[in-house]
Amino acid sequence: MISFYRRATLLFMCLIPWLISSCTENPFGSDNEIISKRSVSGQVELVGSSSQSGVYVWLEGLSLGAYTNRDGRFELILPSPGSQPGGGLTGAAHLYYYVANYRLSSEQLILRNGEFLYSQWPLNERGEIEEPEVLTPLIDVSVRVSPSSFSTNYDSALEVTTLIDVRVEQQAILTISDDQSLISTVLVEKLGSNGSFLRTLLAGPGRETITTLERGRHEFKTTYFVTANFLPAGDYQIIPYIWVIQNEIPPALIESLGASFEQYNQEYIKIPFKRSGGLFSIVDAR
Repeated sequence: MISFYRRATLLFMCLIPWLISSCTENPFGSDNEIISKRSVSGQVELVGSSSQSGVYVWLEGLSLGAYTNRDGRFELILPSPGSQPGGGLTGAAHLYYYVANYRLSSEQLILRNGEFLYSQWPLNERGEIEEPEVLTPLIDVSVRVSPSSFSTNYDSALEVTTLIDVRVEQQAILTISDDQSLISTVLVEKLGSNGSFLRTLLAGPGRETITTLERGRHEFKTTYFVTANFLPAGDYQIIPYIWVIQNEIPPALIESLGASFEQYNQEYIKIPFKRSGGLFSIVDAR
């Protein structure tokens, strides 16, 4: 009898690790199954750009957007299924990658009951997009301003030169033009104002114009006549009004940015665009 109890005690001690392990397991399946699958993350690479930040990543259907950080990384998190249309979306939705002067790109994600379907290409089991999304440029834009520095009492001409390098065989652009220049309308943004301080410069009465540019460099010069104290002292940037026409862009994507689709207003500043130059300074005349 003692030998029996010893054997039973030994058997129970051997079973304890197995029992503990069994009790810590999820009885309803793997732990991944009960973790919310409402997030998706990935990386974007901009060919020819030193900065990978500012790419707008937008999910149709819910009009949900995010911007890439300096490393090109982004994350989108869906609202709870209960706050989605129909109590949780099910079906395919396109994820768009947008910078105005780069070729629009998208890929299809699958949702079920308001959550992403992980382990379904292009998502892995952690909700990460397996491969970086590579965006290629359609045009490069650089701007020169002359003079690049002047005082508040300056009362003369301001010359703006816009250089457009077309990286594809042909590219259509929409601008506001006049009889003297293809690009007659520009925005002036005060640096550090985050778009809150804007002025519009007009060379003269303009009209919307669609122009198809061939591969290569195109130079456009526009002269603006400014008066004394037209802007306070500070550092500024000239932003030419240029819409890069891509028929695949959903108007709802542009509207989600708070801008008007292919229409000029100061909300154009919200459109992500990779450009260089255009800087000038105004110093106090006193």
